[in-house]
Amino acid sequence: MAIELIKQQIAATAPQLDAAQQSAVDHRGRPLVISGGPGTGKTTVLIEAALARIEQGQDPDSILIITYGRERASELRDAIALRTTQTMYEPLARTFHSLAYSIMKMKTGDGYHEPILLSGPEHQPNFRMAKIKRETHYSPVVLFASFAT
Repeated sequence: MAIELIKQQIAATAPQLDAAQQSAVDHRGRPLVISGGPGTGKTTVLIEAALARIEQGQDPDSILIITYGRERASELRDAIALRTTQTMYEPLARTFHSLAYSIMKMKTGDGYHEPILLSGPEHQPNFRMAKIKRETHYSPVVLFASFAT
């Protein structure tokens, strides 16, 4: 038995926007809160707003869309890249975590040390050792208890 997985194609054409959505896309100058339930077009408005700004000459690297998951950020980047010819040097859509990591990586001063990104399992020994170092006496009971948490 074989299963073939096919990636969903992203539309490379402009969607039809209603008046409220077009108003949000055209908005400039101050913050704007866009709210709505699932499937109401919030993401479409973000994509169209980014594309409209790029088409009007705004530097794509000055636009940032923040989302929750890596897959969603990738989908947003793909949807925008399919409809523009501009080159982007920084990701246009990022997760909160990706943005925080890029800020941490900015070099600051002579004592700069490159941050090291640890996966979840790699964190556990570090937390345990930090807990052990806080204890004044390293009895076997303390050591065993710290590794059990």
